[in-house]
Amino acid sequence: MKGLPTLADLLRVGSDLSPALVQPHGASTAGGDHPASVTFGELRTACASIGHHLGRIGCTQGSCVALLAPHSIETAAAMLGLTAGGWVAAPLNPSLGANSIKFILKDTKAKLLLIPPIEQADSSEAVQAARNVGIPVYCITAYQFGSGQLTLEPYEICDKRKNTLHSDVGVEAVVAPVSSDAVAFLLHTSGTTSLPKLVPITHGAITANVAGLLSTYNLTAHDVAIHVLPFFHIAGIVIGLLSTLAAGGAVVVVPVFDALSFPQLLREHQVTWFTAVPTIFKSLLEHKGLLKVRCATVLFSHAYTIHVILSFKTQSPFLPLFHPDWHRPISAIRPLRRCRHGPS
Repeated sequence: MKGLPTLADLLRVGSDLSPALVQPHGASTAGGDHPASVTFGELRTACASIGHHLGRIGCTQGSCVALLAPHSIETAAAMLGLTAGGWVAAPLNPSLGANSIKFILKDTKAKLLLIPPIEQADSSEAVQAARNVGIPVYCITAYQFGSGQLTLEPYEICDKRKNTLHSDVGVEAVVAPVSSDAVAFLLHTSGTTSLPKLVPITHGAITANVAGLLSTYNLTAHDVAIHVLPFFHIAGIVIGLLSTLAAGGAVVVVPVFDALSFPQLLREHQVTWFTAVPTIFKSLLEHKGLLKVRCATVLFSHAYTIHVILSFKTQSPFLPLFHPDWHRPISAIRPLRRCRHGPS
């Protein structure tokens, strides 16, 4: 990870023909009934296409773009395209109401709202919030596998007196190099004690944390992760998604977590590791079919997130070995020796 100060550098690691994002069979009509994948080469092209579209609608590099973020390949690719190209991504929980989304749009000073393909989420609350704030809304079209293109289409004609963006200014995006000090994501705290607080996260902070994860788990291009955490949480972005991509490995994006089908997904995709919250592990441990999956595990908890290393060479149930430094930042995690043949 040395010399990889930004997300754009991180995404250059994987081999062009190696799978980066994988969609399980039946996850959407675009993927059909069979698993479909986006290679690293196609992902890099899709990321560049996001910048192309943003340039044509007048959204300049460095602007904040809010993104309604259901669990999909389109969300992952759009989020990576925004940040790698030098825009600031503000991923939003699709279950939020119009008032909450309006608050976030105003707090982040978002210039644009991206919503997912219609079949992936109900975007009506987000569209209403954007209309109230006065920013345009663009829809991410369903990804056509093999195309390497992610396109944006206008959702509605916005009142031009209330925003500075036009439907198409016909100008190509001029993408300048991004500094490691530049902000990549704007996320909000949960707001447990007061109003949610805005947290800017820089490229340098993300790549430093990814470097720690790669060292801790000894991830390689042979790893396959299954992603079940939200894309609007930092754990889902950095631990679940970026760490494996930075190693050149593949990430299986599951639209909806289902404990009954989860063991089969582990087998089909030969998953080597994943990260999840305790609620998910509780449901998995209550499902007897999981114990039939040949897996040895190394678990520890970090900010209520549990990380699991799988091995398909032994057979043992999940073992909850909680790490004593769970409350520390990701970058302060004490390295654990990865165990492929069972817990030591």
